Amino acid sequence: MAVAGTALALVLRLPLAVLGNTASAREVADFSAIQRFGDAAILLPNTAGFALLPGLAFLAAEQPERVRRLVMRVVGAGFAVGVVVAAVSIPLTEPMLELVFGDEFGGGARGLQIMLAALPAYAVLGIGWYALVALGGERGVLTVGLAGMVVAIVCAVVLVGPHGVIGAALSYAVALSVMAVLSAILLVRQLQ
Repeated sequence: MAVAGTALALVLRLPLAVLGNTASAREVADFSAIQRFGDAAILLPNTAGFALLPGLAFLAAEQPERVRRLVMRVVGAGFAVGVVVAAVSIPLTEPMLELVFGDEFGGGARGLQIMLAALPAYAVLGIGWYALVALGGERGVLTVGLAGMVVAIVCAVVLVGPHGVIGAALSYAVALSVMAVLSAILLVRQLQ
């Protein structure tokens, strides 16, 4: 679990680290601002997943069908909320950035739109990660974390240098989206 958690933390920071070594201070500042929104968007489903963990673990042994329905409902609801929040917030990225960070950060709006488009994936990953743990799928969580690291490294190398903030936002969103898809696949297998 420590390796998986470290991998997730590195996935979240790798785009900024590469950008910091390949881009201007302005681009680093823009991405740092938009990354705050991405980090907050990941924190909420992670908190929900963590809150579900003890109850799911308790119910898993004696009521597997109830756990199956609960996990599918919660993951589905998280995905749906992510879709709605993304649809509402994507058109408002420039005003959101300017309101929170000031007028000089409105230029990061395109990068933020990319990161917000992946909100449904963040929800699936955050909830699915802890559901896997609750159901005895720690190896699956390790697989998700390591796969995310590989994708993040490849995306960062290929996208960040040539595309700056947009490449960093894509790297962030793509790596976490791949992790979400993989965690959903492993979670469905774990629930069978």
